[in-house]
Amino acid sequence: MLIDVVMRPLAMSCLSLAITFISTMIIVARDSSFAKEQLARNDISEVLDLSLRSPILPLFVPSLPRCYNPRASGLSDDSVGFEMIELNIPGRGVIQLEHLVTDVNGTLALDGKLLEGVGRALLRISDRLSIHLLTADTHGRQQFIDEQLGMKATRIPAGDEVQKKADLVRNLGSEGVVAFGQGANDEGMLREAEIGIAVNSPEGLAIEALQAADLVLPDIQIALALLENPMRLVASLRR
Repeated sequence: MLIDVVMRPLAMSCLSLAITFISTMIIVARDSSFAKEQLARNDISEVLDLSLRSPILPLFVPSLPRCYNPRASGLSDDSVGFEMIELNIPGRGVIQLEHLVTDVNGTLALDGKLLEGVGRALLRISDRLSIHLLTADTHGRQQFIDEQLGMKATRIPAGDEVQKKADLVRNLGSEGVVAFGQGANDEGMLREAEIGIAVNSPEGLAIEALQAADLVLPDIQIALALLENPMRLVASLRR
């Protein structure tokens, strides 16, 4: 009788744990199969969203690719599925954008922390544009941002930052660059790029950046969405 009293609750607990384990594995197997299908189709954003909801899933799915700069990685464009954004803008002609050059603090990040949704948005456009981060690392947190994005930002030393950023855009080939910025030191690169976009932020928007830009947008999420839907650029820039 005593054995029954002790063993019956233990058996029920074991049964409950077994049922929970089997149910979990069924869900993981389903999500893992879905994720692998999306990886095969290069639909990385779906996999990323799924992995954020399921902390167990990464154990069963190959490592997720992150934002990257295909030119800096030494890989050919074909090997990473890199394309470009081609626009035929009335009054400006055909523009072939290959690079996104963007400031970090104040544009992609606030107080040294990435703004919500920026990482996913960069990931979604990284098959069309080679992404270049420029930073003076004002808050000393760029290493953490690099790790979050799987990228390596270019550090801009203090002194004549406007010219240094403009030179980096020129070296890439200005005619193939779209640039994001909001600070006074972004003026040169916004003016040098084929399309310069000034992005308002909680840090504000410097008048120098505003005057140098082709477009002014209210926040970084809308700016990145513009590159996912490039016909919006045609609508805004046609003459």
